Amino acid sequence: MSGSRWIGIAALLALACGSSEDAPTETPAEASSEATPAPAQPIDEPVEAAPTPDSPPVDLLSAVATQVAVSSAYRDREGEVAKLFDGDLETAWNSRSGDLAGAWIAVRVPEGATVTAIEMTAGFTKRTDARDLFTGNHRVARVRVLRDGSEVTTHALDTDSRALQRIPAQGPGGVWRVEIAETLPGAREDWREVCVSELRVMGRAPDAGQGRFPTYAIGALPEDEPAAAPAGDFAQTLRVRTHQITDAWIEWERDQMSSHYSFGDPGMLADEVREFRQRRRSLLRQLRDLVAPIDPAMGDRIRRAMMTDAQARGDGSVWPAHANDLTLLHEAMTVAVEHQGDDEARCRWAQAHARIRLHRVARLVAVERERDDMDAFYDEEGGGDLGADLSELEMDLRGLALDFSSDPRTHTRQLLAMEEPDAQGVHDEWAAMRAQLQAAQRTCGPD
Repeated sequence: MSGSRWIGIAALLALACGSSEDAPTETPAEASSEATPAPAQPIDEPVEAAPTPDSPPVDLLSAVATQVAVSSAYRDREGEVAKLFDGDLETAWNSRSGDLAGAWIAVRVPEGATVTAIEMTAGFTKRTDARDLFTGNHRVARVRVLRDGSEVTTHALDTDSRALQRIPAQGPGGVWRVEIAETLPGAREDWREVCVSELRVMGRAPDAGQGRFPTYAIGALPEDEPAAAPAGDFAQTLRVRTHQITDAWIEWERDQMSSHYSFGDPGMLADEVREFRQRRRSLLRQLRDLVAPIDPAMGDRIRRAMMTDAQARGDGSVWPAHANDLTLLHEAMTVAVEHQGDDEARCRWAQAHARIRLHRVARLVAVERERDDMDAFYDEEGGGDLGADLSELEMDLRGLALDFSSDPRTHTRQLLAMEEPDAQGVHDEWAAMRAQLQAAQRTCGPD
């Protein structure tokens, strides 16, 4: 098969979970969605010492548990909110069109913390060779800062500066609100959104760490994370969620890997892209709600993943993005089963993870078989050489995948006895499947 066709197929395999085709051209929100948010700080760094009044202020949004809300967002996309604190000056929160003076950003800072200043950009700081989103959009000229409904200060921003600007606002924790009091219109009259690339709430807190990530919403501030469930309730919840999350993952990935999208047909329509994004976020939200009460740092990692929307542009990057999500899923579920602390929960997840891996391999073998059929159809060198073997293997794997839950130990032995197919697109996933099957065998026992 020619290299160009294989590259094209690999790209089509990577269905655009994060395609920007649903956004119109030359809108600030479209430009904002092009960059995958980069974490501002590493995850799970240890806290070495409690801060003192003389300690340098830190960004509380990444140091303690906070909640953020905005008055509106472009096209009501919740992911827009997270661009305020993703550490990337080339993304931005965009308000709903027309929500200018009067738009607001609210942050709930926990009790015990002290705010020393607020920092924000005056606009969307991104500039490309084709256009300048800073001068094209409305810029924030003046803000009003309130704490728990009482005014703290008003402050003018330099509308010529793209840098983070310091707003002198000090006080204890509570609900801090930055209201847009005045904007400077941009060069584009049809761009009527408030844009802010980055927001920081500087301060000190006795439990300040690193790598936290706010919960966020449009409109009302989101609630705090729920308290951890009692052990008995958690055991039942974990049992149910293991099945639900596993089934949802397999169905979501199966639909995206359908041959309709893999070979020759147009990519997803905008409505389909939105549907798959929503399904992914729903799946990760279930995972977050399970794990965050027992491990807030892991909950933050899942929120960070939810923010990215598996951003890919049909360039072959969605399949690796799925793999990244699966790694996060495994790590989060491992946290949950270790919190439960019994062998039954460990075995249940090990087998569920093996089942996910089996379904992935079964789909990839089907893709390889179709690729070989295409080579044979176009009379390309090597085409048809693997067809019969792959067809038989595809049928075997499909049957084992469907029946795996009924007798996982027997099916594990059958799968481990199989030889890896001589197909270039399967090797890594086959190795990952074998490793997880062996892990399940060790965890659950062979009999």
